[in-house]
Amino acid sequence: EQKRVVDASAGERIVSSHNDYLSLLMVSGIIGLILYGLMQMTFLINIINSGITKRLKYCFIGVLCTVVALNFVSNSYINRFPLAQLFWFYAGIFYALAKMNRLRSPDMGFV
Repeated sequence: EQKRVVDASAGERIVSSHNDYLSLLMVSGIIGLILYGLMQMTFLINIINSGITKRLKYCFIGVLCTVVALNFVSNSYINRFPLAQLFWFYAGIFYALAKMNRLRSPDMGFV
């Protein structure tokens, strides 16, 4: 099995990890990895605390869990623009629905 090799900026050769979290760690460092993890955690907390219906909550949590699982086993959502675009489309739909729901019942809040 051949492994894909990329040139790093320091002239070293790095083997592709086929794991988005490891790739993010190699490219952005620990700070980038922590920020990406915090972004995903914030999205999850916002889904759980939103006032949308349980069925929609489960759908959005399912999309997020799928993205997290795929980040571990492939380089799919961070490195490939069309897939990342689809995830952010779903995130935008969630926040739009949550905002519409919040306008109907303003006691719900976000992190």
